[in-house]
Amino acid sequence: MKRTGGAVQNKAIRYAKSIGLMVRRNYMGPGAETGWPDVEFFFPRGKVLFIEFKAPGEPLRKRQEFIIAQLRERGHTVHVCDSYEDAKEAIDRFFRQELGYYP
Repeated sequence: MKRTGGAVQNKAIRYAKSIGLMVRRNYMGPGAETGWPDVEFFFPRGKVLFIEFKAPGEPLRKRQEFIIAQLRERGHTVHVCDSYEDAKEAIDRFFRQELGYYP
């Protein structure tokens, strides 16, 4: 299955860090639990945004659909992005909607 290049994730992570966010990229090696979004972005006031990065047109796997649904049912925000621009917009929108400001 084709995967989104690490360059897209890396650019989004660099952007998030440049505006003061903490970031955690999920481990995907042996023994890792599958299905979790690729990156977690930690905002002020305990807010967390999850982003799953996909190649354009690539669908979510069943396990990813399940985990994302579980996170959303618990009130978390999860975006599926296929470009840096989508990820940047998701981060900026989360700041405005959840925190009422933009850094």
